[in-house]
Amino acid sequence: MKNTPKDLAGKEYWDSFYSKNKDSSELVFWTPASYADKLIANKLDEAIIRYKPSTVLEIGCGNSFWLLYLNKKFGVKVAGLDYSNQGCELVKKRLSIANIDSKIYCENFFSDNIGIVGKYDFVFSLGVAEHFDNTADTIENLLKYVKNNGYLFTEIPNFNYSIYYFISNFWQPKQLNKHKIFGVKKLKKIYDHCGLTEIKGSYLGLFSFDVIAWGAEPRFPKLEKKLIFRIKKISKKIDQWNISNNFFTSKLPFISPFFFVLGKKTCAE
Repeated sequence: MKNTPKDLAGKEYWDSFYSKNKDSSELVFWTPASYADKLIANKLDEAIIRYKPSTVLEIGCGNSFWLLYLNKKFGVKVAGLDYSNQGCELVKKRLSIANIDSKIYCENFFSDNIGIVGKYDFVFSLGVAEHFDNTADTIENLLKYVKNNGYLFTEIPNFNYSIYYFISNFWQPKQLNKHKIFGVKKLKKIYDHCGLTEIKGSYLGLFSFDVIAWGAEPRFPKLEKKLIFRIKKISKKIDQWNISNNFFTSKLPFISPFFFVLGKKTCAE
């Protein structure tokens, strides 16, 4: 087994988080509609179209819609991996209702004994790597599921001393502490150190309040309860404006809500 970094959030946190999620298994025709989802879809679509993988694995797939989306849109064979039982059950039910042939592995991705190491053409994670204290070891463990000449895609919410970092640090410091802070440059260096090639990455989006996990461990719960409706209303208007103006990339790291890095696994023969 490769090194196991400290889990900054923890399985109990995610089990609790998913247990509060409403069963949305009926949304089997889901497509990205929010600004945040469109930002992610824009890059995932681009990668799938360019690299044409046959098999796709999502690590951190609890309650995810992305496996359903990618299978329906591109016909790729999908699988998921997550250590939360509750999260796995939600995504399993959704895929089953949609009649998608898939496998969901309810395991810790740091484990070496689940039989899928080196099996996938394209492995992606959305908001996973930042929840562990050693990013290099985390990326190495994500990479082990990728086939030789396959691709690893990592997307991260941008708390790299951005406006979202300062908002979260003031409004919900306990939630922020579940995140390791880093940016595109550091993640690219880690990809390079892990031996990945054809590395590319950038910040995504102009601005979005959706990066903030409103309602999660707020410092001022009574005040947030009063303000949350207005905040979400303003956030929705900003996101709609961003969508209408096709703001999907950014050169403004301080306000960009997400970033991604993509690289190719090339092993010596």
